[in-house]
Amino acid sequence: MAGKVENRGQNMKKVFIYAYLAQNLGDDLMVRILCERYPHIKFKIYATKEYRKIFRDIPNLKICSWEDRKAKIWDSFWKRVRNTENGYWKMLIKLSDGVIHVGGSSFTQHYDDFEELVQADEKLRNLSKKLYVLGVNFGPYSDENYYKRYSQLFAKYDGVTFRDQFSYNLFSCLKNVRWAPDIVFNYPVKRGKYKEKKRILFSVIELERRNGKYALNRWSEAYERFIAKMAEVAMEQGYQVMFVGFCEMQGDMDAIENIKGRICEKKRKDIQVYCYTGDLEACMRLFEESEKIVGTRFHSIILGWLFQKKVLPIVYDNKTRNLLEDNKYRTFLEFENLALADPREMFNKMESLPQTELQILEQEAERQFWAVDKFLGKSREKEGAADGNTIN
Repeated sequence: MAGKVENRGQNMKKVFIYAYLAQNLGDDLMVRILCERYPHIKFKIYATKEYRKIFRDIPNLKICSWEDRKAKIWDSFWKRVRNTENGYWKMLIKLSDGVIHVGGSSFTQHYDDFEELVQADEKLRNLSKKLYVLGVNFGPYSDENYYKRYSQLFAKYDGVTFRDQFSYNLFSCLKNVRWAPDIVFNYPVKRGKYKEKKRILFSVIELERRNGKYALNRWSEAYERFIAKMAEVAMEQGYQVMFVGFCEMQGDMDAIENIKGRICEKKRKDIQVYCYTGDLEACMRLFEESEKIVGTRFHSIILGWLFQKKVLPIVYDNKTRNLLEDNKYRTFLEFENLALADPREMFNKMESLPQTELQILEQEAERQFWAVDKFLGKSREKEGAADGNTIN
């Protein structure tokens, strides 16, 4: 990765990574980018044992797990001595020089009663010697008190870098806040490694179980029907169709099966399916080999752009809408328009992000790490302005 530095002459800092780790491609990719950017730092994460296999090629990352005997012994000890829960996790944070919270939709108000969520983030702040948040968006939220509580909390962080201008504008009065394009724009894509095929790749999400505060299940029928029809249109034009699931735990594979069930049996047997379970290289190959991407998952859109593919984003959340608005990308579909959308027309309208715009995004995405660069001792030739509103 560009910008790697060695720092052998100094003591290696120990940093705890706080992230959503459920074998979700986007979150795993952000952790990987972070670790590879700072090879001189000792990172730790708290996750299931499976992550020792997923991240086995990252030498400066140690996976600690609540499934380990060591963790269970420490949890029991702290419960007995201090009557505290998750004692091992807390100890890992306290023994670290700092915590980096990488995420995406980490600050969405899912429930009217949000006190427990705010208190959990306050606890993380209190446990951490230093705390930085990278690559997040704020909201959606419906309670002004939710916003005010986080405004007070963010002021106590050592740095907060949002991935969209809308979130930044909410907190622009805080001196420690900036914004930059998503962390994944820092991923060093190696174009030309695999030959492009006449293939269209569909990244989908499951909607039936998304029935909370911002219910999406009401769009399930229209969404699955549109994707199925567009897949049939692609096959009629000689395209190989592949469905990819980014996160099995969140139901991506269930969505794929539901959509396949809407496609006529004769065409259904030719559809290919792939589910990410930790093999990043295999997933990147699918993107490079595909000509077109229909992306519902947020990072499927970014990966499509990075590989210079024709992309049709399907907007299911404000985070995607803000991404498209920040980049003035006009060819997309909102959930509420799917029922009336013409799959054939949308198939023909798909376009790629201009290369000049992509290059700007890749350069500006470096700003995601500016505050952390100072903390971890990584130098930059040109710092430029420190505030996020200098990004176009």
